[in-house]
Amino acid sequence: MALSFSAVTLFLGLILFITLAVAFFVSYFISMPLVKLTKNIDEISKGNLDVVLERSEIYEINDLTDSLDRVMASLKLAITKVGVRKEEIFQDAVKAKEEAEAKYEILLKKIDGWIWEVDEKGTCIKCSSKITNTLGYSPKQIIGKEIFRFLPPQDANKFKDIIYVMSQSKTD
Repeated sequence: MALSFSAVTLFLGLILFITLAVAFFVSYFISMPLVKLTKNIDEISKGNLDVVLERSEIYEINDLTDSLDRVMASLKLAITKVGVRKEEIFQDAVKAKEEAEAKYEILLKKIDGWIWEVDEKGTCIKCSSKITNTLGYSPKQIIGKEIFRFLPPQDANKFKDIIYVMSQSKTD
């Protein structure tokens, strides 16, 4: 009886091992086209509209690939009709973003008070270096923390209410 129990256990273990091996094999071949498509989409988002999207054995991925091909063809046509090179579009967008960020950093340094930026949960995303003079904390100590921690309780509650109202109006 002990021999048959160990044989059954061995047989079930073998079935489990084979099932897991087949599952990993199948999931690998399903995920590889998705990984390639994701890399292609990253290239497209960087301005390379000449990316060749590979076909797959998976119907749904082929549908997505066909849709992306049509979007890229439409975008190329629109760019051609406007008479702008695609590089100019992406370069101008990146340049404008970098200029805005540089101006924001200059503003943070020049204003003679404490300036901070918080997300909808009240977590500090950015703050000026003047915070050290105001609160005695460095920006590194504040960024990533809820701003309410650094305020007196009555002010913290008022500020929470203000952020809540602002986040609600932002979503409306």
